[in-house]
Parts: sequence; C-alpha cells; structure tokens
Amino acid sequence: MTDKPKIRLVVDEDADIVAKIDALAEAEALSRSDILRRAIRRLLFLSNVPISGNSPETPEQVAA
Repeated sequence: MTDKPKIRLVVDEDADIVAKIDALAEAEALSRSDILRRAIRRLLFLSNVPISGNSPETPEQVAA
C-alpha cells in the first residue's frame, strides 16, 4: 500500500474562533484537528464554492 502525501497547515485564527472550534471538538469527543479537517472537506465537497480561483466572492463571503 502506498502512503498518500500529506501536508501540514498552520492556521492563525482569532481566539474567539479557536474557542468555538475547541467547544465543538470537546462536545463531539474529537480533536481540534479533526474539526478543521471536517470543515475543509465540507467546504470542498459539500458546498457550491468554486475551487478554480475564479470566484467573484471575497474570502469573507466564502467563510460566512
């Protein structure tokens, strides 16, 4: 079996958002990383957010 290459992401975020992520993680008995991975997957695969880079939306509109 071949290992898929992985990348490491570093995210600097407001303390209020980190607290919300931590609360979600604790409520679901998950880690902060698990919550972030799930959010990224949902963004990419369950939404209509274009990933081509040609979106007229601002990052704030996408994040909302």
